[in-house]
Amino acid sequence: MAGPDPKRMYIAINSQNLDALKPEKPYWSKPFVFVNPSGTGTKYTSLQAAMILQKMKVVDFLLDQPSVDLTVKSTDGKNTVTVAVEAKMGVGTLEKILRKLDLRCLGEVDSSGKGPIDYAEPGTDGPFDSRTL
Repeated sequence: MAGPDPKRMYIAINSQNLDALKPEKPYWSKPFVFVNPSGTGTKYTSLQAAMILQKMKVVDFLLDQPSVDLTVKSTDGKNTVTVAVEAKMGVGTLEKILRKLDLRCLGEVDSSGKGPIDYAEPGTDGPFDSRTL
């Protein structure tokens, strides 16, 4: 492996090719993956990118890996919980993330001053329904 390659990681995630993703383990928690084929914009960790791209096979695989650091933020300052909420991950995925994290992450804000609760859509049945807080 020659080192982190954002395009190689994007292709592995987007195609849900776990065999191609496994050798990239040293880079799973590094925010260097773009979520568009042009390779521009915000960089995300592998898990964050998989959630945005709705690649649940990859999301489930990475959440089961003890080596994945869920505290790493994207290059625009969003934590994994915020990315999960924005990507409209299901309750089960959010529960897996929260079980692995210190709940203080719910109070963290990104570069725009918003936290996970701010990105939740009012009226949803998810765990972040802002009407119940």
